[in-house]
Amino acid sequence: MSTGKQKKLKTRINLGKGIKAVRADKNLTQDGAAKKLGYSNRGCICNLEKQENTQTETIERVADGLEVDLEEFLKECIEEAK
Repeated sequence: MSTGKQKKLKTRINLGKGIKAVRADKNLTQDGAAKKLGYSNRGCICNLEKQENTQTETIERVADGLEVDLEEFLKECIEEAK
């Protein structure tokens, strides 16, 4: 049992940053990404790109749909906390 203060995590996951990076690498538009993920329109991708808190299942679905390794995708999503 620790008696000292725990150090706070200095990073956060930004799903939008990761999606945009992968879309750029794969030359995909929001429409193209939406089709790969099985969404009906680009609005769904636009909403995901704006989110800061995302469920694990959504992150896995995006990585799978965009055909990228989950670990590599998460690296694209990590950013330093401000």
